Amino acid sequence: IEKLRNFGSATIADAVKINMEKISNNLLSQPINYTGPEIKSLLPQLGPVAGKIVTAEITTNDPDSEGLHWDDYYDVLDRTKEPIISIIKDIDTKTGRGASFGDEMAAINKALGVHGVVIDGTIRDIEGINEVGLPIWGKGLVPGHGAFKLIRVNSPITVGQLLVTPFELMVADSNGCTKIPNNHKITDILKNALTIAQKENSLHEKMKKPGFTLSKYKAWIAQNR
Repeated sequence: IEKLRNFGSATIADAVKINMEKISNNLLSQPINYTGPEIKSLLPQLGPVAGKIVTAEITTNDPDSEGLHWDDYYDVLDRTKEPIISIIKDIDTKTGRGASFGDEMAAINKALGVHGVVIDGTIRDIEGINEVGLPIWGKGLVPGHGAFKLIRVNSPITVGQLLVTPFELMVADSNGCTKIPNNHKITDILKNALTIAQKENSLHEKMKKPGFTLSKYKAWIAQNR
């Protein structure tokens, strides 16, 4: 799983598409296996992460929600072999008005094997999360939260317009977050990603050389389709 970090979310998105084309002969467009532009890297200096998805749904202000004990979430993290990417969705009626994650949560999540967190909502204590060293993605920052309650753990959820399922793999970096569906072998994705990276590096090197022309570019494209 850690090898996925070497390629980044954009390359992995293309690698999954190549695999899907092998599985389905009538794939006509890019599969939507990545988050939308609303999910941003909030600590890009901490670099990319890759891991197995664990999910949670929470409310941040609704006093009437019947919450679970937070041990229900932490027990799942404790039972899951790292690296983990935790995906937390704010399902409050005032989504994002209260923070879904802070520095104390960052510390315990990291201690339990979480390598990165993706929030479909907002966070607070960004400086503290940076000190913990836990990469995080989300929609933005707010100072506080209200009645903070855990509603569901490890169910399929939508984050940033992307449906994810527990224990699927994900790669997240400054471009966003890309999932690898469970029906794809990680070795196939890594092989595709390496091929993509090698082709891109070859083209970039050719374009740097003196005398590179559009006709040479077209010839390279024809040879490498």
